[in-house]
Amino acid sequence: MPYDRLFPSPGHPAEAVIGGIPLLMHALLAAFGLYFLQRPLSTWRRLTFYAVYWFVVANLTELVAYIFMGPFIATGDTGRFNEGFELSPWPLFLVGSALLLVALWTLLRRVMPRLDLVAGESRTRYRITVCFTAFVMFLWGSGLRIMLLYPDRQ
Repeated sequence: MPYDRLFPSPGHPAEAVIGGIPLLMHALLAAFGLYFLQRPLSTWRRLTFYAVYWFVVANLTELVAYIFMGPFIATGDTGRFNEGFELSPWPLFLVGSALLLVALWTLLRRVMPRLDLVAGESRTRYRITVCFTAFVMFLWGSGLRIMLLYPDRQ
């Protein structure tokens, strides 16, 4: 999004709305997915559970990048959200981090134990799923990708 051409001066509320929409979309999709993953498994098939699980992981990955790293990067969507409302990055970081930690706790404590029910007795399959989830969410989706996308490596 070429924010600089759309909004030559900071502090425009439309800039905040445009920057905040992806954040809101990922938050809603992750919340709905976490809700559905906690429903009784008798109505779920294994493939459906895994598909929704990875959909939730993908959306939480984006939220990790947006919340933990994005508010302090002025050129990112969450940085533009803060700039549009003329806010410090700290409220978005602190409130967003608290909400994201609740979502991650729900994934870890309520959803991931259900992977045992879906994966059967295969501890190897379970470990691969857990390790790949951590890799996608915290290393690839947030750390490495952010370093590749933004010119300021700090």
